[in-house]
Amino acid sequence: MHFPRITAVLFLLLLIGGLSLVCINTLNLLAPQHVYSSHVEHVEGIIIQMGVNKSGMDFVLETANGQHMHFQCDNPCRASQWHVERHLLEHANTDVYYVEKPANSLLAVDVD
Repeated sequence: MHFPRITAVLFLLLLIGGLSLVCINTLNLLAPQHVYSSHVEHVEGIIIQMGVNKSGMDFVLETANGQHMHFQCDNPCRASQWHVERHLLEHANTDVYYVEKPANSLLAVDVD
């Protein structure tokens, strides 16, 4: 080791970066349950249909057991149209956090 100070700086930067990533990922896993009320439920599946109207966007999610769930994404939905559209086109696995509204309608509050 000809450059112990440079080695120490590089090690410190890697340590800080690694710890930051661990903290950020932990918060991302825990955030939806704490940001929203305890009434928020979670489901995952693949988006098979999407539509956009004046009041927002709606989509249909197919779960692993083949159940089709229709969601409305109005305020306060934290999902952009292009993000949901990308999941639709790529058939990507999608996590949906939602609240059940009267008349059995499902309001998505976060889609990822």
